[in-house]
Amino acid sequence: MDEIPRKIALAAAKINAEVDTPKSKLIKCPHCERLLPPSTLFFSQNKARPSGLARLCKECDRAIRVKNGKVKEYDGREKAAQMS
Repeated sequence: MDEIPRKIALAAAKINAEVDTPKSKLIKCPHCERLLPPSTLFFSQNKARPSGLARLCKECDRAIRVKNGKVKEYDGREKAAQMS
């Protein structure tokens, strides 16, 4: 039941981060070429990199891992079915 409010809050936080970040501070994902704010909402943490963020955005990273068979594609319906 808490899933929908959490998703709405996350979407709102992403929108606010995109609007509040100046264009000069945006980071370009080399895979999808979108300009995104330097935030853990969009990029995973990677302490080995100077920015502290991963090179690819979370969406691209996930898509590549699914394509390579590293993780199973998951859409959320499986978890809901298991809970009921």
